[in-house]
Amino acid sequence: MTKNNQESQKLYLEFQMLSQQMNQLQQQINSINASVNELINLENSLNEVEKIKKDTKALIPLGNNVFIKGKLEDNKEIIMGIGSKTLVNKKIPEAKKIVKEQIEELEKINLQLENEVNNCSVQLERLQQELIKKESK
Repeated sequence: MTKNNQESQKLYLEFQMLSQQMNQLQQQINSINASVNELINLENSLNEVEKIKKDTKALIPLGNNVFIKGKLEDNKEIIMGIGSKTLVNKKIPEAKKIVKEQIEELEKINLQLENEVNNCSVQLERLQQELIKKESK
């Protein structure tokens, strides 16, 4: 195998690895975007719950489009999971603050990942140009 072929193979391998890394980063970005959208929906729901009067009848989602009838007993406080299967009572303004902080943190991470994707894209373009030069020789 000639030196030129070895260099081309090395560049091609680097190109493939970088492409895979970029795809993984893009999947992480998509996952974070989904989480942010979920948190925004939660934030909107918390805003709506504050407006609902006590003892208002409601459909409570159980999952997969299945609901149970219920009544809103308290529109000032919610029960919120904080990890490790631990639930705590939170006043709605406090819960909204936590949700907002989570959104901001995810958006920071997303920005970092987007910068990494841009860096990968620049490197991929450079590698592609090098491969084209090698093949034209």
